[in-house]
Amino acid sequence: MSLRLKALVQQGVSFANMRPAVIEAEKTLEGREQLATDMAKAPYALAYAEDGYQLKGADLENRMEVLILAATKGRLPPDVLIVAVSMLNAQERTDDLAMLWRSVMPAGNDPRKSVYNADFSQDLPSGPSAVLDWTPIESGAFEATITASGSPTGTRALRVSSTSSMREVVMRQGLLLHPGRYELRWRAAQGEGSRTSEIWPQITCADDVARDEVRDLANHRILFVIPTGCRGVAIKIWVEPPRPGSPDSVWIDDIRLSQAGAALQ
Repeated sequence: MSLRLKALVQQGVSFANMRPAVIEAEKTLEGREQLATDMAKAPYALAYAEDGYQLKGADLENRMEVLILAATKGRLPPDVLIVAVSMLNAQERTDDLAMLWRSVMPAGNDPRKSVYNADFSQDLPSGPSAVLDWTPIESGAFEATITASGSPTGTRALRVSSTSSMREVVMRQGLLLHPGRYELRWRAAQGEGSRTSEIWPQITCADDVARDEVRDLANHRILFVIPTGCRGVAIKIWVEPPRPGSPDSVWIDDIRLSQAGAALQ
């Protein structure tokens, strides 16, 4: 990092005023590495990440390299991670996005192949969530919580209580699936433990081109196809309106995603 930029940081100068020096520092490998190392404690980290939306060409590439490097070093604060993930997602840089996400999430999770927190063993985000994490849908018509208390699966699971008169999406998570044929399986139960088809996951595209070949909700299985050109892939959890006399809550757990055939060309 240049002496000028270090001096600006020490003086507490706003990011807007230090921006030219930052962009200049990013032009060298040494500068990018130093910025990535300093990201965890940098007071300007969030403004630095959000400024990436204003960049183009080589300047944008340098900015993304710093953010990805900071993530792999474990130096990226959660709010900055959300911005970085959103930018990479908007640019459809799926390989970079997957690498960044895997660097900060539990080993083995790859949004090109699996659902994050698919067993609901971790709590929902307490604040804004990254696009590749579970995002609760806000509504006064239902309540969705992760808990083991009363769970008919015997483990932590997603519990949904609904008073809506309509089918609702209660949760969503972005994925980076490549075109191909996939199978989705899960466990779902009512409060007393019996199997239910009143809550289920579904994979969608932003332009609604994902195709369900087999939708067997009674046996908790969907076979579907992600065609070429599918953008904004996401998994959504749906819940049916409660039936008269049915238990207050439905539960879903252990969502498993696997490729069911050769990738499409």
